[in-house]
Amino acid sequence: MGNQNFQEKEMSSILNYNNTIKTPESLSHFDSMVHDDVDHTNSIGVINQDMNDLLRLICRILLSYILEGQKSTISEQSMIFDEIHYLKIKWYTQQLSNHMDILPFFGFFQKEIKPEFPVPTVLQIFDFIKPTFENLFVQHECVVMMLIYVERLITEGGVQLSSTNWRPIVYTGLLLSSKIWEDICVLNIDFANLYPYYTIRSTNLLEMNFASALGWRLFISPEQYSKYYFHLKEMISPISRSHLKKRSSLKLIP
Repeated sequence: MGNQNFQEKEMSSILNYNNTIKTPESLSHFDSMVHDDVDHTNSIGVINQDMNDLLRLICRILLSYILEGQKSTISEQSMIFDEIHYLKIKWYTQQLSNHMDILPFFGFFQKEIKPEFPVPTVLQIFDFIKPTFENLFVQHECVVMMLIYVERLITEGGVQLSSTNWRPIVYTGLLLSSKIWEDICVLNIDFANLYPYYTIRSTNLLEMNFASALGWRLFISPEQYSKYYFHLKEMISPISRSHLKKRSSLKLIP
């Protein structure tokens, strides 16, 4: 039936469904991935320089958790957050026949595009989080709260961050932290509109799974927040900044 040569579109990034991300050859290349690859001259709009530095650091910490999680078999609890469960399906459609007037219902070939989940770089994590602050005007405190939630998932929920689940976890952590922190919280539909590859149904399900994995323990005391915040500020001080790239682990978890 005409030309049926099929070339599958290569899918190498969920973020905007582009093919610009390359999977690292080995997870041992930690230093090259953790280095600060965010352009310092490119302002992120409403985020000031202090927030810029804080966000870069948190992205490096998240990457360290992803690399650590990749080293062992992923637990069932971790797989609950695998991105494949929450994404909208994308299809590749190809015309198979030049005789559409004769065979209008048999002239196309359609195949589901299977996404790939490479280990991200710091810049890719940064670019994933950035729209929350630029477009939804979420306060910078929420990114610190998101990190606290992620570490609770790891230490108390038995969840490992990996290349297949880090985006849903970070996405939901930001959503929940904005609801806890903001006087007028951002709605699920606002997040789903900003990240259109997650439907509102997927967003609601992620929120429920995330809160359930935390045992619905979403409260963060002022003392715990302050401890995290000042620890992070200390890590991005001029003295600490030069050592961040050399560290093999950027974890805050004791």
